[in-house]
Amino acid sequence: MVTGILFSDISFLRTYVLLWNLAGVTNALHLVGAYVFVLYLIVHLYMATLGRTPIAHTKAMFTGFAEEAEGPAEGSASPKDALPSPEPQKE
Repeated sequence: MVTGILFSDISFLRTYVLLWNLAGVTNALHLVGAYVFVLYLIVHLYMATLGRTPIAHTKAMFTGFAEEAEGPAEGSASPKDALPSPEPQKE
């Protein structure tokens, strides 16, 4: 945003940008900032589609309720109990 303001046609800032020859540096910072912002948007849009359905996370943002993952029914054995216990070794 700062680099955009420096590029604008505000006569006060334009004079100093040209006086100190900052146009190249300002252009490079503006370009890098734009690429970082676009990458930020792409990553966040991709991550929003990683739910059970492509719009599950987005729907949860608007409604405030998330769909719960299907798990074991109440009263069933926990996954820890389902593992066989190691048998002692006999020598």
